[in-house]
Amino acid sequence: MTVQNRIKAIKKLQIKAENSFKEAKLLYSEGFYETTISRSYYTMFYLAQAVLATKDISRKKHSGVIAAFAEKFTNPDILPKMLHIKILRAFKERHVADYVFEVTKTDEDAKEILNYAEDFFKEIVPYLNNWIEENKE
Repeated sequence: MTVQNRIKAIKKLQIKAENSFKEAKLLYSEGFYETTISRSYYTMFYLAQAVLATKDISRKKHSGVIAAFAEKFTNPDILPKMLHIKILRAFKERHVADYVFEVTKTDEDAKEILNYAEDFFKEIVPYLNNWIEENKE
């Protein structure tokens, strides 16, 4: 993929992440904790996809995105290792929230994952913006 197409993809993924985060905050304020967890996870997932796009990497499965994110960004300390731990936890919690019907997630569970999504924004958006600025034509 050309650099310009990667920049377009990154910007689209950033918008998806921003929208998911807004949805997660709104859902949390209304007490929809399981859906808050799901939208918070997707915020992180879209940002991880955007970061991978800077290296022209894409994966079809969630587990592949998470593994590549660790391999290419958190293991080599380009981004903080804690981000990998947070997306893994959010992935697990999203799975439970979406597919395990007898478990009800609490305010605390939702708030934790919502905070993880916010942490992703704080770390990844500046990285993406810098990458885009350095790669503009």
